[in-house]
Amino acid sequence: VLYERNNRIFSDCRIDENNETIRDAINYVMKYRSESFEKVEEDLTELANNISYLWNLKCVQQTIKYRHKRFTIPDNIHYFYAELDTIFSGHYIPSTDDIIRLRIRTTGMIENKFTMLSGNNCDEYQLSLFDTGGERNER
Repeated sequence: VLYERNNRIFSDCRIDENNETIRDAINYVMKYRSESFEKVEEDLTELANNISYLWNLKCVQQTIKYRHKRFTIPDNIHYFYAELDTIFSGHYIPSTDDIIRLRIRTTGMIENKFTMLSGNNCDEYQLSLFDTGGERNER
């Protein structure tokens, strides 16, 4: 899209359509475009490798740098793409860092209440977490 907008300025954002390796990687990834991955039983190592290969292409990284000109990419994307091998492994369990960096789009104000046990496991207390929702520019 950027290249079509201005092929002189954004020439380094164009994917080489004649590169068979790139075409094969794109086609492989596109086979999974509608998967939810909740109940996938197969080994996803090859999918992770192809996504990682495409993500690390110079043209993709240059496009990411220009994203403000045309589209939005979540701030946490670099973290998760660096962890593809771990995330796509068959025994993946999200780490605390994974969970903290995860973003789910919300709107409005949402209160979540948690019942917590004290260190002695006898006393309970309530913790309220407020999600103000939306992007910063929507508040």
